[in-house]
Amino acid sequence: MMLAFCGLLIFLMVLVTAVSTLVPPPENVTVSCNNLQTTVDWNHSELLRRPLFKLKITGDHSSWENSTKQHHYDLSPLMWNAKELDRYFVKITAIDEMEESASQKSSIFTFNRYLTADIHCKLDFPAVNVSMKDMKVTVSFDNPYHLYTELKESRMGEDDKRFLSQVTYENTNHTFECQIEDKVCCHHFTVLGNKEKYCVSLEGNSMGHRVMFNRKGPICVNEESTYTTFVDMPLHLLCLVQVFNSDILFV
Repeated sequence: MMLAFCGLLIFLMVLVTAVSTLVPPPENVTVSCNNLQTTVDWNHSELLRRPLFKLKITGDHSSWENSTKQHHYDLSPLMWNAKELDRYFVKITAIDEMEESASQKSSIFTFNRYLTADIHCKLDFPAVNVSMKDMKVTVSFDNPYHLYTELKESRMGEDDKRFLSQVTYENTNHTFECQIEDKVCCHHFTVLGNKEKYCVSLEGNSMGHRVMFNRKGPICVNEESTYTTFVDMPLHLLCLVQVFNSDILFV
């Protein structure tokens, strides 16, 4: 009887010890998109022991594994060196010596507007120069394919390297495009009627409409004035000397 009791006691002690040494899982796994940079970060209760974290990044057509002792990881190189503009999620497991925690998943995220996901990442629209003279508004900005090296060198969307833009003035939209060889994207249009100020907003997309850019504006200028979010005036001058096939009239 005593032997049975001792055996049960030893079993319970081993069970309690095993349970107490289980590695707690990561918590609050969060994916963040900040322009070209995509990161995943998480919390973990074992701050003193600093376990190793194993990451598995799974996409629609590919997957990768890596590890870190940090509580964050930069996903950007994987995203922009991929062959497809996929959806992804990250599974993170904490490892302490020979023990592993349960895995925790992130939300599904993508830069592809046409795919279903929890998070749709967008890029920042470039800095814009807007000028007004003789009732003609001119907008210009760096071509994102030249501004963002990752976008230009990406193997995704090789069949379509145009940047498509839309400028909005008084609820009227007009689209224009930049080719990959254009260092500057620019557009001009004529307006009718004198106003205290003339305001425009811009949106854009690339890689065959799949990658969206955050809306820029409204940006407002007065007659015979210029608004710029950068100091690269040669860029604007280059736009002004371009020959436009036609003017777009907004009333």
